[in-house]
Amino acid sequence: MKEIALRYGDERLTSLVFDENSTNQKLFETVKCTDLLLNKTEESGILLNGRKFNHILYCHRDIEVIISADEIYHSEILDFLQSFWIGRFKYIAIQKDSIWGNYEQVMTETGRFPISYVDEIRDLPEVALNLSYVNPL
Repeated sequence: MKEIALRYGDERLTSLVFDENSTNQKLFETVKCTDLLLNKTEESGILLNGRKFNHILYCHRDIEVIISADEIYHSEILDFLQSFWIGRFKYIAIQKDSIWGNYEQVMTETGRFPISYVDEIRDLPEVALNLSYVNPL
């Protein structure tokens, strides 16, 4: 299990140094927190002279985080996660070897809030977030 901090706000952070006591932030021990995955978008095709081409347009790092029902023990935590989902600026900090990393700005997918229920039991919510780092590689 990895410990992460999720933070959101209406304005971009001026300092990306982790602050354990900041507002609009919660710490979670995740059930699943993948290593950073590379996600690339490329353009490929064939030129008029028959030569093939392939250009990488951009690469981003993605991370999948699952927050279990054990962590969502109060309705205020579920409210926080929903506010994070719709927040204008979102950040994640990951703890590695008991040391917190800096905040990284992330974005969420569009669409419905990603909540599910363990064994369809309404009292056991689980949230799976697919986050994409804003800054390209």
